[in-house]
Amino acid sequence: FMGVWLEVLIRTGTISSIEASFIAKDQRRVPILFSRTAIKDDTGEISDIICIAKDMSGYKRDAG
Repeated sequence: FMGVWLEVLIRTGTISSIEASFIAKDQRRVPILFSRTAIKDDTGEISDIICIAKDMSGYKRDAG
């Protein structure tokens, strides 16, 4: 699953607004909105990847 996201990120440079869930220490599912952006160096190679996960608990009710 993560490999597919990485492949898309390499091809497009960005992945935004993916709905997913993190599992908290107490086993609760925490809904998140996930985005990634690739930062390229002067040669066009990916040098860094920035990932942002926004906790959507206050916006979306957990179905579990």
